[in-house]
Amino acid sequence: MQTIEINTSQNVIIRYELAGAKYRIISYIIDILIISIGLGLQFAILSAVVGKYLQEVSLAFLFPQAVFYSLFFEIILNGQTPGKRILKFQAVKITGEQASWGDYFLRWALKPVDVIFTIGSIAILSITSTKYAQRLGDIAANTTVIKLSPKYNISLDDILKLSDRSNYEPMFPQVTSLNDEYVLALKEIKERTKQYNNEVNRKIYQEMVDDLVNRLEIKRNELKFRNKDEFVSKIIDDYVSLTR
Repeated sequence: MQTIEINTSQNVIIRYELAGAKYRIISYIIDILIISIGLGLQFAILSAVVGKYLQEVSLAFLFPQAVFYSLFFEIILNGQTPGKRILKFQAVKITGEQASWGDYFLRWALKPVDVIFTIGSIAILSITSTKYAQRLGDIAANTTVIKLSPKYNISLDDILKLSDRSNYEPMFPQVTSLNDEYVLALKEIKERTKQYNNEVNRKIYQEMVDDLVNRLEIKRNELKFRNKDEFVSKIIDDYVSLTR
């Protein structure tokens, strides 16, 4: 399973699973079905309305839809086509930045080489052989396609394993002001720092703990814990206990 780590707006690194060749083929087939049905219905309506001018109207009205389908939707849906949206995929910059119209244009411009003229062989070869599962269009635009569900090592419902929650006493009731994404990001950076204990991760971890203390308006004299891990574990336990 290939993954990529992307910085969130909270400066926390979140790991996402990459959409491999098989899943991207399924997404492409869904898009083909959608555009085929859409164009077929429009063609039937036009044939009944415009009569002998059907060819000219089709070239002017239907052909651009087929050609610019993926470019149009990736621009208005921020890296998604209907097929990607159904499967919860998204084209994103490897750097974690928001992809630009130019990036989507590069992906679209190289699709004929990747997919159409080579029956997908170039795209499959490139996706299966590159670190971030990129086709040529992705390489040119510095993008890839991710599955939108972050690959957390643990879910919130699995974090707290108490035989009897009625006896559990939360210390910080204000944790209910947090949300699942924030708590999971907190859990992720805690586990990441434990696994990769380098200066960058330690700095990010400390910054997030400081942000947490400020968000919850916790007084310093309330922080009677041996270390950050113990404090963060208590916050997570409190959150799950009070929100589940």
